[in-house]
Amino acid sequence: IQRVLWYEYSSGRTYIGNLNGSGSYAEVYTRGSHYIDKNLGIGKEPGIAKLRVYKPNKYSSAIDVTTSVANNAIVIDALYENNYFQPGIVWATTGNNETIPKAGIWTKTTDNGTKLYISTSKVQSYGLAGTTLIVHPDNKIGINNENPSETLDVNGNVNAQTYKSSGSAGLSTTMTYVTNVQVVNGAIQKKTRTATITGGIKTSLSDETGWTS
Repeated sequence: IQRVLWYEYSSGRTYIGNLNGSGSYAEVYTRGSHYIDKNLGIGKEPGIAKLRVYKPNKYSSAIDVTTSVANNAIVIDALYENNYFQPGIVWATTGNNETIPKAGIWTKTTDNGTKLYISTSKVQSYGLAGTTLIVHPDNKIGINNENPSETLDVNGNVNAQTYKSSGSAGLSTTMTYVTNVQVVNGAIQKKTRTATITGGIKTSLSDETGWTS
């Protein structure tokens, strides 16, 4: 097999492949930094995309892609060490602190599984603002919580228009609490508000009442 490099004048493209292997342009290995001014296609013409990766496979079961690196189109390969972070994918902005990531997805691998992190930047010159969302290896999701104990574990306030549940036991309750107290002619008077709690989330809060005994 003779490996050759050729230039196609009509398209302005450069190819690397096998002389006797029609269409085998993907057999390319390069070192160092490279600048591609136009679009790049791997396995297929890029079209208008800056990068297009084509893998002509489809699978009837998710296990085919979840258990084999070879069955996926893009693989990020990093060294493993227990409880260390691996490189991921980040977004940058040319002309505004372009060496600082503005959003990103990365992983942390331990002997007990891998966590997926998603985060964004609040201060453009600082970098990613902590770990906003974490997908835990035991199918739990944490928001501002690296070690969620529930299916969804939020470290902060939750604002929801509606809350739905397949169950009903203990789902909704109301709670009245005192907001102010005074004594008039030896009698205690108070003001109250009533909150409705649905599934552990405050869904409504009444106005404060007038003075009552």
